[in-house]
Amino acid sequence: MKRIVRLLKVVGDENRLRILKLLQTRDMCVCEIQHILGLSQPAVSHHLRTLSNQGLVDSTKEGLFINYRLALDRLPEGERKILQCILESLMGSEQVERDRDLALKITREEVTGKK
Repeated sequence: MKRIVRLLKVVGDENRLRILKLLQTRDMCVCEIQHILGLSQPAVSHHLRTLSNQGLVDSTKEGLFINYRLALDRLPEGERKILQCILESLMGSEQVERDRDLALKITREEVTGKK
């Protein structure tokens, strides 16, 4: 029961929900998420660390960048179902749709000026 309570606390934050929805669209680095959400780099890193500690996201290093992705396949079935229901309930949200559209349009190179 404690893991479910922690999961609900973690996803009880609007920015973390937006990040999870972004990562449903594609893998992203901190700078891309930061650009879309309009948050500072430390704030985005904090949210990603929280999501990672709960086992909701994984990261891989690619050159200078760390890419984050959803890790729903690693969650116990009950937690995965809860999270999937929560994420599905956000479908149609104007904010989520705007975030998704931006995620599909921007590139890391545009955000950072680096390749």
